Amino acid sequence: MQGGDISNEIVPRIHLVFEGLVGLPPKRTTHRWWRGLGCRSFTDPRRWEINPAATKVIWHLWGHDWGVDVVTHLLDAEALAERLSDLPIGQVYATTPSQHGRELSCQPHVVAVLDPEPGRQFSYPAGRGVVVDPDNPAASLAALGL
Repeated sequence: MQGGDISNEIVPRIHLVFEGLVGLPPKRTTHRWWRGLGCRSFTDPRRWEINPAATKVIWHLWGHDWGVDVVTHLLDAEALAERLSDLPIGQVYATTPSQHGRELSCQPHVVAVLDPEPGRQFSYPAGRGVVVDPDNPAASLAALGL
């Protein structure tokens, strides 16, 4: 939008995988209460810590007019969207890695998927899977030209 005109330009988008990049898994302890939780701790978005380095990347992309979506493979999308409500995120998707890769072939506006898991890099079409170090996600922006 320039000079008050409405634009029909499609905003480029980047998908960030929540598990391991935006959200850091809950830390295990030896307390008795932890053993009683079982795997519920991994499916509750309130127990995941938000990665401060990833939030800087999200705000950086938003400042450069890029859309950011978060993809989760383990958690409930609605609860996660509520947890991430203070960040400029467009949508939160809950999907499997293989289904996400198939859906991306119909979404040419999604430029890249930033994923910390190297094994899923080639499940995304046309080389759009970018392996990211969760400790330094800003380094992957240089590969995208940002």
